Amino acid sequence: MHRKEIPGFTGYEAGSDGTIWSCWRRKFGGGKAMTDEWREVAQHNTSRQGHKTVSMWVAEAGKSKTCAVRTLVALAHLGPRPSRRHEIVEGDSPCGLVYRRRTRLDATYRGKYDRKAPYGTQVPENERTELVGGVKIGKEVDIPAGKQGVTYRRVPRCPSRAAGTDGTIWRQDQAGDWHSVEPAMIVRPDKPNPYPSVEIPFGKADWRERRVHQLVMQAHVGPCPEGMQVRHLNDVKTDNRLENLAYGTPAENGRDKVANERSQPGELHWNAKFTNAQVEEIRLKHASGTTRRELAKEYGTHKRTIGKMVCGTTYQKAPGKTIGSTPRAKPQRARVDTEEVVQRYLAGETQQKIADSMHVARQLINRVLKTDSRVPDNNKHRGGQERKLTAEAVAQIQSLADEGWAKTAIAAKMGISRMSVYRALGKAKE
Repeated sequence: MHRKEIPGFTGYEAGSDGTIWSCWRRKFGGGKAMTDEWREVAQHNTSRQGHKTVSMWVAEAGKSKTCAVRTLVALAHLGPRPSRRHEIVEGDSPCGLVYRRRTRLDATYRGKYDRKAPYGTQVPENERTELVGGVKIGKEVDIPAGKQGVTYRRVPRCPSRAAGTDGTIWRQDQAGDWHSVEPAMIVRPDKPNPYPSVEIPFGKADWRERRVHQLVMQAHVGPCPEGMQVRHLNDVKTDNRLENLAYGTPAENGRDKVANERSQPGELHWNAKFTNAQVEEIRLKHASGTTRRELAKEYGTHKRTIGKMVCGTTYQKAPGKTIGSTPRAKPQRARVDTEEVVQRYLAGETQQKIADSMHVARQLINRVLKTDSRVPDNNKHRGGQERKLTAEAVAQIQSLADEGWAKTAIAAKMGISRMSVYRALGKAKE
């Protein structure tokens, strides 16, 4: 075994046996002299194609990078790849790898002459899917390494992958051999509750994450109907057997959760704020006459939360008698005495003053006056204007203005709007 430096990766060497080595510098003998120590880099199975990978520190970029081991070995011992049409395959060389030029007949070639060809194994159209009961499902395939009694079908949108009735996923290489794919539980910030997933190739640089139970249903049952989702009948997300899967609505999926006792009601819920004992105490206090507002203030919550507890909308299995949910009553429209409103208005009071004293809106007073025949038409409130002022009122406004009163003060004393004061002073000048 001999090692060569990897171009573009300072401090890394690749061995002809497929190992990657990194250089560690440390002090020698406790002094200032430095010595180089070479250590083998650990390899991982994180490549989409199933190849070994390593994490390397790129000093020029200032960050870590994950690279395939076979790519680094070929780069160190064979040199740079001649072109993008060349791929790395096993061959007769000291490192066991050679560059081979792809052709249009290769299954993985996606050049400008064949961009619509599927990535992976080239499968004829008639061997990808079949019609069963008018539904397009995957074509059944024979996998020698599979289990006896298990049916395997191709995934319709990715024929180089197959799904078994036992919930396993298989991939087909260029030679036509099938290999098992190990699903992964990929946890992300937007998916804190993951399902077993695999990465499916939809193109040379287009790999998408797909859940195993979805692939099994697409291959054996058909595409998912609109508005439905895949249900786990026993609510075990890792059990992706075909007999444990079915299409259903979100409501049916939720009922499965309750039937399998995976839904934690009441105080067992992860977001519960009260215990069953506290809920029982709240219901007893409400039955004895304590209002919801007082209970909310006592227990540090909102009165609507107390209302849901008392009506039994929440904490349904908690002890204590509930009153049941009552329909919300429609708000009653405010009513006023028509005779009193008309008499006060004819006596000289403004609509706003009458409305304030009766604790109603001015628009209600306006509607009452419009429907009464005793109110002259020229005195009715129209377009947001106050009723016409008498000559005595205009003279009083003019005298107050001559004494130095502000228009706002005059409006407050006379019980009219400030715009009426402006109009009255304009008339006095005329």
